Amino acid sequence: MKIRLLLQVKYRALLLILGFVASIIAIGGPSQTTFAVGTYDNALIADKALQYEGEWGGNACTDSGGPDSNGQCRAFVNCIVKLVSGGQQSLVGGTNAFDGFIVGGGIEVSHENAVKGDILQWYHDESDLHTAIVLSYISKGVDGRPLYEVVDSNWHGNEVVTVHTDYFPADTRVFRMGTVLANRPDLVFIKTKNTTRGKVE
Repeated sequence: MKIRLLLQVKYRALLLILGFVASIIAIGGPSQTTFAVGTYDNALIADKALQYEGEWGGNACTDSGGPDSNGQCRAFVNCIVKLVSGGQQSLVGGTNAFDGFIVGGGIEVSHENAVKGDILQWYHDESDLHTAIVLSYISKGVDGRPLYEVVDSNWHGNEVVTVHTDYFPADTRVFRMGTVLANRPDLVFIKTKNTTRGKVE
């Protein structure tokens, strides 16, 4: 009886090890997690924002239940992060335009390290500010201004969500709210039951 129990334990341990090895093979090496913040994929922030392209930015706030209810640039981004994080992250808080990202659990990264789903924030004063979601970082101009493709609301003052490529002020700051995974496939599936020859697939 003890021998049978020991064999069952070893067999299950072997299945777990094989499952891990299979996942590593499927991925092409261990996945590299960088700047883990929110547990969701950081790129989902951009993907969710793109769903509102051509619409009034306030629709994202309606869908998220607030706290914002307009289509201004920051309100739109606040509501997108709330939707993607399942309400776990809020960008409302702090004493200035930047604090909310840190209070909400984000981190700051450089322009050169910006990836899809990161958030751009510039703030000079109440009349000169903008918030946008990164689709891709392209380059830095000779004057130090970063060139990005972004999705945002109210770029043209009409509270409509648009995609555009533009230079941003050199002092624009970049914040990351989600987790960036490198070298991961679109889908990994490990089968442990009803497999051919009784092996993990």
